[in-house]
Amino acid sequence: MATIRSWCFGFALIALTALFGPVILVMIAFRTAAPAIRRVTRIWASGMLLLLRWIAGISYREQGRENIPALPCLIMCNHQSPWGTIAALVLFPDVAIVAKDSLSGVPVLGWFLRHSPMVVIDRDSSTWQRFEE
Repeated sequence: MATIRSWCFGFALIALTALFGPVILVMIAFRTAAPAIRRVTRIWASGMLLLLRWIAGISYREQGRENIPALPCLIMCNHQSPWGTIAALVLFPDVAIVAKDSLSGVPVLGWFLRHSPMVVIDRDSSTWQRFEE
């Protein structure tokens, strides 16, 4: 049963992502500002989390939100899958995710990293660069 749910989720995620394809093309063509890109990304991430709950039975509880300060802060997540990064987009509205530089060469994802408030780190050196328009 887990295999069937996994396959169903994979197909549903592909369908959800395909819906955003035209939106991404429009954002690229019109050089959309980072805040709008973030909003679209949060909608996609929220949809993915809903699919995980409905199809795969994976859910989360928002406990401890009252412990997050109103001021800018650093939230460290040691994740073993992409789920934590995607969930962070939903749980923390103004998050600036740290990503490895090699991801900026991936089609679509690389564009997103270069046009969203991300901190991109080159693991082979001690340099870092913040992408923001």
